[in-house]
Amino acid sequence: MANYYDYDYDMLKEGFGKATDQALGVCWQYSQLFCDLGDIVGLKTYMIYGWSKSSIKDIGKINKKSYHAWNMVEINGQWRPLDCTWASGYMDKKTKEFVHDLDGSYFLTNKEVFSLNHHPDSGFQYIAYSAQSLENFYASPLYITRNFPKEFHFKPSGTKLIDYSNNAAPTVSFEYTGEIQPGAWTFSDVKEKKDYDLTSEIKDGVITFTFPETIEVSGFLSIRYSKKTLVTLVIY
Repeated sequence: MANYYDYDYDMLKEGFGKATDQALGVCWQYSQLFCDLGDIVGLKTYMIYGWSKSSIKDIGKINKKSYHAWNMVEINGQWRPLDCTWASGYMDKKTKEFVHDLDGSYFLTNKEVFSLNHHPDSGFQYIAYSAQSLENFYASPLYITRNFPKEFHFKPSGTKLIDYSNNAAPTVSFEYTGEIQPGAWTFSDVKEKKDYDLTSEIKDGVITFTFPETIEVSGFLSIRYSKKTLVTLVIY
């Protein structure tokens, strides 16, 4: 499914048959095809509707109506999430053309990790993992889950800010699952032009970052591990 369709927003209101014939589609068509082919081979599947976060513009922005679709599939008695649309590739900002770039991190993802940037509509929460309210989901930072290492991942957090308004050297903490080794942490602006050293303290399943008294970053700040962005936050 991820390799078959080219993402095309113009197909949003087109029928499933037309989209599939032309190999053009949006999230609901990707998800519908997965369900249809799953039925053929005997898989139990669901199409899940809900919200997603893929950009810093999504931080703090609440859309009352859900607008994204993905799938759950039952494997060995457990429901596992997958997002064929996000796995398929991206839109090139310069050419405005879709680029296929398969990303397997969105297939059968850990539910807790998946919930960092996917939030199911209320009608699907009985099957699709949801650890926080929609308000907390949108207030939370932008997590770049595809960059999470195998050794650990952050847990859903709710609102997180880098607050310089009352604190010269602010801190921010994240709960995590797994094993984090000290070191290799930096921060940068969202364009990631330059990395700056970042102090971290690890204790009892929580990692706390302390930022310098002055920084060369404004607006949004990315926390990076081994030169890969894991989370982007608002600077207040």
